[in-house]
Amino acid sequence: MPDREIHRYISTLFTGKSHDEIHKVLDGPVKFLGRKHRVLFHNPTEAAMIGYRLAGVEGALVALMHVTVDQVCSRDKKLERMMRKMRHESRRRRG
Repeated sequence: MPDREIHRYISTLFTGKSHDEIHKVLDGPVKFLGRKHRVLFHNPTEAAMIGYRLAGVEGALVALMHVTVDQVCSRDKKLERMMRKMRHESRRRRG
């Protein structure tokens, strides 16, 4: 399951902003539902509405990316590891 740092990294790649608040809200239920947290806020309509409410159209797109990344990484652990490595390399280059 991608952590919030991966979501922020991808958001920054696509929008220039991390949109941490959106990722925090979408994954908020993890505190009491654990890995099953995706039953809340992780369908495209709910996610887009949350993102739009927090950051307009760009926020809606970020929320949809969040849900898509979660779905893809659940099916492809190799891709998730690659994203972690890219994020790590990016942080290393920045200093």
